[in-house]
Amino acid sequence: MSGVVELYVAGALCEEDARELESLAAQYPELKQEIEQVEKALEAYALANQTAPGEALRERILAGLHQAPAAPQVPPTFAAAPTQPDEKSVHALPVSRPNWLAIAASVALLAVSGVAFYFYRQNNQINSEVTTLKTEVGRQEMLLRNIFGDPDNQIVILKGSDKLPLKMPQAEIKVIWNPRTQAVKVGVTQLPFLREDQQYQLWALKGDTPVDAGIFELNADNPIQALNRTIQSADKWAITVEPKGGSLQPDLTKLCLLSAG
Repeated sequence: MSGVVELYVAGALCEEDARELESLAAQYPELKQEIEQVEKALEAYALANQTAPGEALRERILAGLHQAPAAPQVPPTFAAAPTQPDEKSVHALPVSRPNWLAIAASVALLAVSGVAFYFYRQNNQINSEVTTLKTEVGRQEMLLRNIFGDPDNQIVILKGSDKLPLKMPQAEIKVIWNPRTQAVKVGVTQLPFLREDQQYQLWALKGDTPVDAGIFELNADNPIQALNRTIQSADKWAITVEPKGGSLQPDLTKLCLLSAG
């Protein structure tokens, strides 16, 4: 933002951008303070580089004002002869002033690269946020379609806990089970990644008997995964971490998520 501030103080911003910056400065005191600091810096630069008239020049000007004779009255003629300039005539002497245009041009040249980089970075950030938002919207739409696409679907939430053998207190998934079709899907909400030789495995518990409900991967592009098992009934659901490819029986020392009930 600093490059934009310098352009604003130097008067090089267009009217629309200047109004937008003033509106932001009214909302954010730190931005207003930065504008004031740049204004003071430019003023100090101008004062440091101006040249004040010397005392001798002042005396010459005053002496010329006192001694200058009145201009003679010359009747108008068709061909007036040229006259010699009076040596004591007073001429306007230039006084050095701050060259704001030059300062503005210098600031603009120095700030161009900064401004370009600022907008480039802002554009990339916006594009990244839009992409993330689209991905999340797609995930939610897929989840809703799978949950509400069939009125017979039952949703069971499995959560991790510090009380389970494999502690994953932040972990959570949704099991989407249809008792009519016996199909099972999992919707991964939050799970840590495993080693390449490990996989998560879902179990349907009927009493004390675990039934293999299938293995699944963590896939950001496919948050809802249909498992290749059918489950007739289940009292509870559980997830363990098993060797890649799954196991016939759960390793209870690797129990990490469990449903309520």
